[in-house]
Amino acid sequence: MDKLYSKLTPHEQAALAFEAIANNDDGGREMIVGSVEHKDYRCTHWDFRSRLLGLTTLASYYALIYWKTRTCLAVVGSKYNERGDEADQKAAFEFLDALIAMECALHEVCAKLNIDVLAVKKHARCEDEYTPDKYGNGELVEEYVGLFMGLVGVNEG
Repeated sequence: MDKLYSKLTPHEQAALAFEAIANNDDGGREMIVGSVEHKDYRCTHWDFRSRLLGLTTLASYYALIYWKTRTCLAVVGSKYNERGDEADQKAAFEFLDALIAMECALHEVCAKLNIDVLAVKKHARCEDEYTPDKYGNGELVEEYVGLFMGLVGVNEG
């Protein structure tokens, strides 16, 4: 198996290591890290390290904004249920739009980077949460895609 891992690019190795970490697969992670090309400075390949750091940053940031937005949606939704105020309803729909756009963007970014969406969601502790991943607000999705790709260190410009 180690020979197969060593034939992958550092970015592919980082993606597999990221998924192994998400799955608590220490043996798999160690095998992947062990197969990464080492340079004279005796550390793993820079592309691997920077991609793994970027993916971890993406998952951490996604967790932060996901749970913040979910909390805001719950609070505003509760207020709307109590008061029936149209402003609360409008705010709830805005938070829901943001959740859907984040999910659409995450799917798009993960597809571009060949990363399992579930690995990011496991890191974010929201793998069991249902969020629609279709038909998000195009402009908002685009904004999140740019943000997420930037966190991973990929410029699409």
